[in-house]
Formats: sequence, C-alpha cells, structure tokens
Amino acid sequence: MSRDAALAAAYANARYEIDLGTQRIVRRIGRRDAGADAALRTAGCRRHWFIVTPCNPDSRRLTDADNAARLARFAADLAAHRWDTRPSLGRADDGCWPEAGACVFDAEPPAVLALARAYGQAAFVQGRLGAAPTLVWTR
Repeated sequence: MSRDAALAAAYANARYEIDLGTQRIVRRIGRRDAGADAALRTAGCRRHWFIVTPCNPDSRRLTDADNAARLARFAADLAAHRWDTRPSLGRADDGCWPEAGACVFDAEPPAVLALARAYGQAAFVQGRLGAAPTLVWTR
C-alpha cells in the first residue's frame, strides 16, 4: 500500500471529536449523524464546519513540544480570523496518533484550505449540516 493510500485509510477511519462545552460529539468521514448535527446547530453552527489541526504536518510525527508551539500559533491565527471555534481531537479508534485542533463553524472554505496548507496539513475534515463529513485534500 502506498503512503497516500495508507493516509487516506487512516483519515477515513479516524474519530473526529468536537468539544461543544456541554457535550463531546464524534464525527466520522462518510457517516451522517442527525444527533451530532443537532448538537452542532445548538452550539452555533449554521451551515458547515471544518476540523483542522496544526499538529504533525504532512502526517509526520513531531515532538510534543513542537506540536504545543504549533497549537499556540494556531490559536492566535484562529483568534485573528475571529472564527467561531470549538476544540477538537482527531485520533484512531485505539487512541493512537491523537491530534488536537479546532472545529471551525461557518468559515469560507478557501480560507480554511489556506489555513490547513499554512500548517502543512495533507487534509482536513469538512462537514455540512445534514450531510456526511468528507475529507478535503490540500494538494
């Protein structure tokens, strides 16, 4: 299996957790979830949402300290955009390879793509209320 195929499989099978404050929801690529959509809507999402991480660019593991520094810069970038965000965590079902990030509500897709590219990400998650989340490749 090629590296790209292995990455695609890993991303497609990952859990994408969103902390909405009062509850944590899990989204998965290709799976609709009306209950999660309702929770997102209650939390303030109106149309669509994105999960982006600054950690482990191009899916190459960095040290915890390097990822922490990237998360701090990422938080500042999100604040500068003035986007409505919630904390997120992407990880495999067995808990390995956790990546903290943010769920961004209702931003313009090209701006989110630019952010993911700026942090060297191979892909990010895009969701639309009422539809199954998809993976967006940055290349």
